[in-house]
Amino acid sequence: MALAVTASLNSTTIPFADVDPIVNMARQAMYRFAALSFLDPQVGSWDRLNALRVDPLLLGGAALIRSLPEARPLGVGLGESPIEMLDPLLVLERLPNSERALNTQYENTFGLLVSGNGGDVVPDTVTVTLDAPSEAGMYHVLLAGLSGNDPGIALSDWDPADVRFLPVNEDLLVDFQLNDPSFPLTPNFIDLLDANGQHSVTFQVIKGKFFKDKEVSLAFCTLDPNDLSKIRFVAAPIHFDVQ
Repeated sequence: MALAVTASLNSTTIPFADVDPIVNMARQAMYRFAALSFLDPQVGSWDRLNALRVDPLLLGGAALIRSLPEARPLGVGLGESPIEMLDPLLVLERLPNSERALNTQYENTFGLLVSGNGGDVVPDTVTVTLDAPSEAGMYHVLLAGLSGNDPGIALSDWDPADVRFLPVNEDLLVDFQLNDPSFPLTPNFIDLLDANGQHSVTFQVIKGKFFKDKEVSLAFCTLDPNDLSKIRFVAAPIHFDVQ
């Protein structure tokens, strides 16, 4: 069972990292909040953001990250804020009072960014081919991230009895995909494998600083359409480098 990409690939060897699980949960909560903040309001982000006003994991996670000495930067650059400003409530207090108002803000901001300099957002595409013959007809969930493979995402978050990890680390890019399956950079990353256990999808590599000189890690798992409570198969990760 393999995952193939029409790009230059090389094996990944990442030493095991001893990660504090509490700090890791705090970081994941902040990544998820950041990803949700950038989602198109038409996919329900306004309601989900409002629900986070009293979320103890998000608010406690932000407080924990603020207290870590290693989280404090050596300096603050132009347009950056000090670590004391890492407070989700500062964002939520400025949330418009309706989904319609948030959608207007979103279109005024991101619509102008896309149309203002079209040459900077024309993507290159990478074709990703999934191959798992024993998983024919199963759902696949393919995730791409920019933060390596170890320790990965604990599948116990989905099925408490599953001790495996999906070998891609949770970060902002991963959370965009998890929050919005129609995320434009990774269309069809959640879909059905065909009768041969295969499926090809495209990864949109936006030109600019976000992907430049980055390593993109990919891994996928499968689920039975008749039983979505358990992960069936977990593929080994691969990666490609963006120049």
